[in-house]
Amino acid sequence: MSLNVMNEYIKITKKSIYQYFRLILEEKYDKKICEGYVNTYIEIRYYDINESKLYRKLKKDVLEGMNEEKEKLILQYPEKEENIKNIRQFFNYIIYLDNLNLNKDINRVIKYLNNARNKILGKKGFNEDIYDIIKANIIKKEEFLKKFESKDFYIKISRYTETVDIYRINLKYDIKFPILYSALAINKAFNTGTTNEDRLFVEYYLATVHIIQDIIKGNFKKQYIVELVETLFAKSQKIETLLNIINNPGIQDKLSLKIRYNTFLNNKEKTYGLIKKGFKIAIIIDNNVELDLADVEKLGIFTYVLINKECKHYNRLNNNKFTKQKLIQI
Repeated sequence: MSLNVMNEYIKITKKSIYQYFRLILEEKYDKKICEGYVNTYIEIRYYDINESKLYRKLKKDVLEGMNEEKEKLILQYPEKEENIKNIRQFFNYIIYLDNLNLNKDINRVIKYLNNARNKILGKKGFNEDIYDIIKANIIKKEEFLKKFESKDFYIKISRYTETVDIYRINLKYDIKFPILYSALAINKAFNTGTTNEDRLFVEYYLATVHIIQDIIKGNFKKQYIVELVETLFAKSQKIETLLNIINNPGIQDKLSLKIRYNTFLNNKEKTYGLIKKGFKIAIIIDNNVELDLADVEKLGIFTYVLINKECKHYNRLNNNKFTKQKLIQI
């Protein structure tokens, strides 16, 4: 079994937010109303449905999203209008509560919440120590992501030449092998057979955590490309288990799976199936590939086309409307 890292991180985040609002609202807490606001917040904050790209715009989009959700909730529950509006005011602080870390001033946010509670609900102070609760939730989220760190493996991230914010990810190892093993033998063992497939589990976990950390920082611009080895297409259960790690809209939007064109030809229906499920595919074109006009147009379904500038197909694809904007030099 594999773990969907982003889904689990969102679960932890939601649980924390609901806990905060039960403390803030006390008897005014309404689970259905809060669910509407929280789901809208998650969609904007973590899935960037408004394509904010910049953190400042992201905060503005969150508040606008809360206002739109407020109107929807009032239409749905007109008898709860006053409470819906009151709860909406407290959601002004949601992005601060969610984004706090141990180095930020938690007490300042608590002070703002206290003032708001006094003004809106006529309440002073909290029945429980909200500082300790916030601190515990921060640590819980940080420790969850740290679980995927490894002493033996790490990912190398490098930008593709002549691109902006598009990066390749490669798994590297820091394992001390006995001197009798040559570097060539170690590399061959690491990149062939079932080891080549199994290393992707580590790579995908580390890549996902890295993307989540980008999202936490409000960086939605960066795109990453990882390998999907051909032999996995013949192993339906194993490839499904592997892809479950990244099967989340927030991760799928920022991560492309790299395969060779001949792999695509040998697994067309399976590749189309992955695209239908929301996975982005980057296709590698080399001199072993033959492309007619129809083939070139079909390349438009892929997110990126990876090609060496010396490849015989480069100029043709670089001048084609279906592929020009997708080309990445390798």
